[in-house]
Amino acid sequence: MNNINSIFKEHKEVSMTQSEKESVWSMISTQAFDEEPLNIKAKKPIISVMYYNGILSILKNQGLSFVNKKYAYSVLAGALILSGSISVFAEGALPGELLYPVKTVVIEKIKVAVAITPEEKAETEAKLAAKRLEEIEKLALVGKLDTSIAEQSADAFNTHVTNLENHLKTLEQNNKLVSIAKIGLLFQTKMAVHTTILKDIEIHNRALSSVKVMSNTKIPIINPSIVIHVENKIIKSISPVVIATKKAIVETYQIDDTSVTENTNKKPAVILHVDEKEAKNYLIELHDTVGIPEPIVETKIPAILPIVLP
Repeated sequence: MNNINSIFKEHKEVSMTQSEKESVWSMISTQAFDEEPLNIKAKKPIISVMYYNGILSILKNQGLSFVNKKYAYSVLAGALILSGSISVFAEGALPGELLYPVKTVVIEKIKVAVAITPEEKAETEAKLAAKRLEEIEKLALVGKLDTSIAEQSADAFNTHVTNLENHLKTLEQNNKLVSIAKIGLLFQTKMAVHTTILKDIEIHNRALSSVKVMSNTKIPIINPSIVIHVENKIIKSISPVVIATKKAIVETYQIDDTSVTENTNKKPAVILHVDEKEAKNYLIELHDTVGIPEPIVETKIPAILPIVLP
């Protein structure tokens, strides 16, 4: 223990520049998770002494040995995240920003890794899928959503949804009907909220496009076709999960959606089941975290929401 205390005391006053911090995360993402580094150079002596050699010294003094350096970097990643310094900034990072790879490659992968049960894994993927949509909306609302970012974010969203679907299949094999219903309702509620928001952003941007031409206003706008493309990809992505969870939700919560289904037979649609109270709370949360405008927050999302397939 004295050895550990002396190591921390020795490096207590050592600080890093922003560039050096970014390089640390580059090393973590490359060594621990086999991802592309952030390609930012830093002063090797401080990093190697304080972080790499430091963490290995602690582990060796505790009688632990590792076959691969990746384990040391994994411990380092966890230590840095628990410290709450860089992770606080990374959590709020958006696509295209410097710390965004830290958020998705390091922090979120650790969240997935520590989810043990199929229920926890499915719920984590559902929340991460919603997080990708929150990022898209935040960029759209400030006029910074371009085609490239929209495409990458939609693909990332699709990956989370595919992972969610696989975990739901595991739950189905284990006959966990109630768990499927709970996670399915959570996911469908969030998707109902986001499809509503994106549709409003699309309509809003169409109007703003006209206003900008007429009055040369400085209100930030984006091409509505970008949002439409994202909407279509999202609806296609969520369809399998919605279908997979429909039976469990209907049976568990005793929902009758036959009349809505019959009314949408002429146009293929995804029928989303919504927890109205949770939808309202989520809209309020997004108002604070994403900047969703007040009029959208006041939108009442029905318990059963048909979304027409593209």
